[in-house]
Amino acid sequence: MFFFGIMGIGSGAKPAGEVMAVCPLCGSQARMNVARSYSYFHFFFIPLFKFGVQYFATCPGCASVFAIDKALGEEILRGNVSAVNAADLQLMKNNRDGLCPACGHRNPAGSTYCNRCGHGL
Repeated sequence: MFFFGIMGIGSGAKPAGEVMAVCPLCGSQARMNVARSYSYFHFFFIPLFKFGVQYFATCPGCASVFAIDKALGEEILRGNVSAVNAADLQLMKNNRDGLCPACGHRNPAGSTYCNRCGHGL
């Protein structure tokens, strides 16, 4: 939060809903959680207006984060959309690399087997 005197700029995030989608990275069809992030200008800690609104979906299988178009995100927030195509998801953070499919342990880059359970990566 940036604060100068009685005015300032802050940021926040709130859940926007859930959508069914096939993850472009891990290929699992799952219910992805959608979140809405934004920045806001406040006066005496009372939010006056929001700006920089973005929508993100998280895959429960590989924990990767995908950006969603603002117009589609607004429709998800209203409850008008229950499923999205893989083409609507733009990769922001790949959390799949190094994850063991058996136990979920994060392994160093270049590992062939899981350091915890020995399962092949």
